[in-house]
Amino acid sequence: MMDYSPAPLLHLVGSLESGFFADLSAVYAKDCIAAEVGCGNTDQLMALAKPNGIWLLFDSVEDWREERAQPADEAGLQRWMASNSEHVVLPHMFCYDGMTRCRQLALNAGLTMVGNLPTTMATAANKWHTREAVQDSGVSIPEAELLTVGDKPTQLPPYVVKPVDADNSVGVSLVRTEEETDSALSKAFAESQSVVAERYIPLGREVRCGVIERESEPTPTALQEYDVDEQSCPIRPTESKLVRDESGQLDLASKKSRTSWIIAEDDPISSAVQAAAIRCHEALGCRHYSLFDFRVDPTGKPWLLEAGLYCSFASNSVLVAMAEATGIPRAEFLREMVRLATQNSDLQLLQSTGTCNPGLRP
Repeated sequence: MMDYSPAPLLHLVGSLESGFFADLSAVYAKDCIAAEVGCGNTDQLMALAKPNGIWLLFDSVEDWREERAQPADEAGLQRWMASNSEHVVLPHMFCYDGMTRCRQLALNAGLTMVGNLPTTMATAANKWHTREAVQDSGVSIPEAELLTVGDKPTQLPPYVVKPVDADNSVGVSLVRTEEETDSALSKAFAESQSVVAERYIPLGREVRCGVIERESEPTPTALQEYDVDEQSCPIRPTESKLVRDESGQLDLASKKSRTSWIIAEDDPISSAVQAAAIRCHEALGCRHYSLFDFRVDPTGKPWLLEAGLYCSFASNSVLVAMAEATGIPRAEFLREMVRLATQNSDLQLLQSTGTCNPGLRP
């Protein structure tokens, strides 16, 4: 491993939308900040978004108590970011505004950012738009229908019903019989105004593959496999991803039980999944890194399920674990992404293309 040279970081944390997303963001951000402190990085700032619309600005990440922070509105946030323009932004926000508009605020303030641009994040946050972006890339995608309230699927079961813009399997159901349709639609529409009904791909296996840009070339990571079973657990439920401990704090299910593992490099499905992941990365216009979920059918053919284009660089981030299995330690991974970000100035990008506009929430 090469020597680690810490870069000054500005962490975007929290959520303007909900306590759930604020908690999820904090789980990853706290781990990343602690890991950076362990690497000797003492130059870290944090902007913490609250669901009441207020930002808390921290010039030190050692103490998250609100009384230690400077409260600010959006205009104050941008002035503060502009005054710290030597810092590289590391986003940890999972809500739609956090993945799009809040990233744009940092770019508008003249900062450089690690990760995908707001427009790319907006596309990936919408499962239907993701399908449209990837459909001509040669990647297999299950047949699907886009539904609004009052619509019913025209296909026959089995199919998976999922909100178009929710994560962590929230609102997702497997429909095996027509009698299950109304309940599944009700559950999904409770989370979104639009719903995707997608043909169920039999197991097989379910895996994730990351893509990391190294020397400007997209390089696939080792694959992570998930504990699913055709009979007892045919799709991954929310509780297999996130749990709350006895105190009510949100945490990662993978820390509590063995729900996923890295598969061997010579596994027969690896090459096909990795090739599909690179095609998805390029079709979506990703930069720095990306992450994709695939269903592998009994014949070994991978089918794209969804994209997840964020990484908090916490030690428990899935892309960090996959990078480490590929031989890239966490600190080196982050340092390389910071180098890519600063090499290709976001300020120059905005000046040449105009302000990115992620548009309205899908």
